[in-house]
Amino acid sequence: MPTPTATWIRLAACAVALQVTMTGCHAESRAEPPARPAAQLGERDVIGRTVTVSGKIIRILTTESFVMATDGSGDLSVLVLSRTARDLAKGQTLTFDGNVQVFSYEAYRGQYELSDRQAYAPFEGEQIIVMAPGSPVRTPSGIPPR
Repeated sequence: MPTPTATWIRLAACAVALQVTMTGCHAESRAEPPARPAAQLGERDVIGRTVTVSGKIIRILTTESFVMATDGSGDLSVLVLSRTARDLAKGQTLTFDGNVQVFSYEAYRGQYELSDRQAYAPFEGEQIIVMAPGSPVRTPSGIPPR
């Protein structure tokens, strides 16, 4: 299984590849805002930076926390905390902005109504994404989730 640092580096590469692939694909598409500079996730200086994340939900932990696969196979997973993303479903694909933080169950359990500590054990001390408040959550088709 890849290390969390390798996971973040691959996440950044996937996000950049998706942005490059999607730019100008549709002749009638509206002008997109400039892409965020690619952050090299896994490095210390990325903590606290906002990144754009794309992936598929592979596990819902609570109404305020879920795990996303950021590569097609589900091998690269990242914990996402959000107060605003409700009614999400396993298998749903999302793109959103979030802030990179280091996870501590004790620091986040009250803020995000985290469930059983064991469910979060693999993420302790690792980089996670805290969804930006008011961040538009988009599906690849541009239709907001349910």
